[in-house]
Amino acid sequence: MDWGNLSEMIGSAGVIVSVIYLAVQVRKQVEESRLAATRDLAAQFQDSVKLFAEDEKLVEIYRKGIADYDSLPETDRLRLSICLINTLRVIEQQYIHMTRGNVDPTFFRSTNLGFTELMARPGVQSWWRWSRHAFEEGFRAHIDRMISHPEISDYRSSFSRAGDSPPNEPVQHEP
Repeated sequence: MDWGNLSEMIGSAGVIVSVIYLAVQVRKQVEESRLAATRDLAAQFQDSVKLFAEDEKLVEIYRKGIADYDSLPETDRLRLSICLINTLRVIEQQYIHMTRGNVDPTFFRSTNLGFTELMARPGVQSWWRWSRHAFEEGFRAHIDRMISHPEISDYRSSFSRAGDSPPNEPVQHEP
């Protein structure tokens, strides 16, 4: 028996097992990092929209501003602008993380659907024309595509009126 060849084979097998183990650990770490980034971005987004839920005056400014930003008084435009910048910064971070593969794609798609809804509002589009220069170039292009083609993100509005039917459900007519 050639002990030299046997030890080389055992050594090679050990290296292969070590490389496979390392690959599994790296993959696991990447997934854990992606989930951590997703949780962090979700928390940031929740914090940004929480402002609207907790402030009745801001909700009213928001309601009016997403319909017609330009007709708001200057102070209300400034207040809404600060809130929109805050929200879009979080969405911009989600976009950047998504393009780099650092965030869960399912999370990005789901938040992007709701975000498409926001960007479809005429007042937000008016604000965007004035504010778009403050954001990263790729993100600007993403938003511009979203505005010009809301169907790309399977846009369905939840800004419905009483009596409207939810999307993808048949309208019930009175006999």
